[in-house]
Amino acid sequence: MKPIPLFVCAAATLLASPVAAHPGHGDPGLGGWLHYLSEPEHFFVLAAVVMAGAAAATLLHARRRSAARRTHGR
Repeated sequence: MKPIPLFVCAAATLLASPVAAHPGHGDPGLGGWLHYLSEPEHFFVLAAVVMAGAAAATLLHARRRSAARRTHGR
């Protein structure tokens, strides 16, 4: 059996996404942003992304600080 090419899978996903969307998607203006902050399924994903970014930034900062201390002998 021949494997399905990646671009075919991506195209199928992109074409199916608008059908699966619930009301409120694609609204212009501030209402669209409020939808993403007020719907729990969007808010928790957004919160997880923000927390992951903050954790990555904190770890990177700690690593750089530790490396600088080792380099300068402090």
